Amino acid sequence: FLDWDCADDYHAWMHGQFGTLASAPTVVVDGGNGAAGPTAIRAYEAMGCRVIPLFCEPDGTFPNHHPDPCQHKNLVDLQRAVREHGADLGLAFDGDGDRVGVVDDRGRIVPGDMALLLYALDGLRRHDGKKPYKVAFEVKCTSLLFDLLEREGGVPVLSPAGHAFM
Repeated sequence: FLDWDCADDYHAWMHGQFGTLASAPTVVVDGGNGAAGPTAIRAYEAMGCRVIPLFCEPDGTFPNHHPDPCQHKNLVDLQRAVREHGADLGLAFDGDGDRVGVVDDRGRIVPGDMALLLYALDGLRRHDGKKPYKVAFEVKCTSLLFDLLEREGGVPVLSPAGHAFM
């Protein structure tokens, strides 16, 4: 059996990818009592963020709310914490950390397709242009995502959702 804690390697990779931010934004991290909370705290602090943890202690009974950031009712505590602390951003992770919900500095939920669009536009700005910049999205996304990606030179790719299709 492999006894390896990948956290150090993961955080070193994250730092190599993103470095330390020039400013020190305040980020509320709602771990949903899932596995991602402690890792997210460490990763964002290493990038220079001031982190306010919310439900970041792993507990498989999920005592605070169900860890599904796609359900708006599960983001209420995050929205409140962002407003109370004057945070710049709120991030809520699902139980295993492969989905994220985003809340802006005013506590408003940023729809997933708009968050993807922001990531993609940033990626396009950094892209060297040698190969097409493809962005996979699912059918639930709005046509705005498709239209803006195409307008900015990206290649939108409609894809079935879920890990089985990746």
